[in-house]
Order: sequence, then structure tokens, then C-alpha cells
Amino acid sequence: MFQPTLKHFILQQQVLDLYRLAIRASRAIPDPNARKETVLWIRGEFERNRHIQDLVQVPSPPVGFPRIDRIRAENH
Repeated sequence: MFQPTLKHFILQQQVLDLYRLAIRASRAIPDPNARKETVLWIRGEFERNRHIQDLVQVPSPPVGFPRIDRIRAENH
């Protein structure tokens, strides 16, 4: 059975912060259809990677989220 570590909880919070930031940023898209499509794409990307439990397999974060890389590097 999978036993999450403190690093998993920290990464989970950072991912939630990233998700919220991306959704908020999509509010700046003036076209409602493009905004809806963007939000669906963002959600789809997060859902696609939801099952990942190995910190090494977590996709690279965008610039501005170096903490995720630091957690991944500590597991090598």
C-alpha cells in the first residue's frame, strides 16, 4: 500500500497552488469560448497526471515553481 511522505503533501499543496494560479490566469482571456477551452485543457492536464505517486515521475513545473524541482532532486 502506498504511504505518502511529507514531501508528497508539500508537492500536493504546490500542485494545487499551480492549478489555482492557472485557472485565475485564464480569467484574463477575453473570448469566453477560448477561456472555457483553456480551463478544460488545464484541468485535463492535471487529471491526466493525478495518479502519479512517484515524485520522480511528476512532470516538470513551469518557471516560477522551483520548489517542485528541489523536492524531486532530493529523491535521487
